[in-house]
Amino acid sequence: MLGRGRTGSGKTLAFGLPMLTRLAKGTPVGSPRAMILTPTRELALQIADNLSPLAAAVGIDLTLIAGGMSYGPQLRAFERGVDVIVATPAA
Repeated sequence: MLGRGRTGSGKTLAFGLPMLTRLAKGTPVGSPRAMILTPTRELALQIADNLSPLAAAVGIDLTLIAGGMSYGPQLRAFERGVDVIVATPAA
């Protein structure tokens, strides 16, 4: 799905909350069940910051994968089993 709209229009919550709600009803499988792909690192950070507390509240593990960050925490997230990935190909 591709979501486009003006800055500040609520896209993150409009798309993120239904995704988290649906995943919370399911059973974790030990591998990612959803991915949010963004064109920039800054946007990936913003989305992860907004959705992380909501994901934690419903028992969903969300992690950010981006270039220019330490690989250690990113690899550990995959080892423990992450539900949602917020990622960007940009460094």
